[in-house]
Amino acid sequence: MSGQQPLDSKPARLFFIDNLRIFLVIVVILHHLSVIYAANTSFYYLEPTKNGISILLLAFFQLFNQAYFMGLFFFLPGYFSPASYNRKVAEKFALVP
Repeated sequence: MSGQQPLDSKPARLFFIDNLRIFLVIVVILHHLSVIYAANTSFYYLEPTKNGISILLLAFFQLFNQAYFMGLFFFLPGYFSPASYNRKVAEKFALVP
């Protein structure tokens, strides 16, 4: 049983994953702010700017972020779900504490 953790011990925390999640939350906030100020999509609140360069930069920021951030948000829990499922029984895994 060398190299394996006992079933009741917690695995080591991966702090870079926490940092990645914090970064992604900040990107989501900035993304929604750019939607408000670029006013290039339908959103419930818009405050468009008159500066064409700002609109172009904000639109580029949105397009760049949309290429990766939601995929990463869904990838992270999906990546860690099998290990969590293996540590718990199916009924305990499906129930929210």
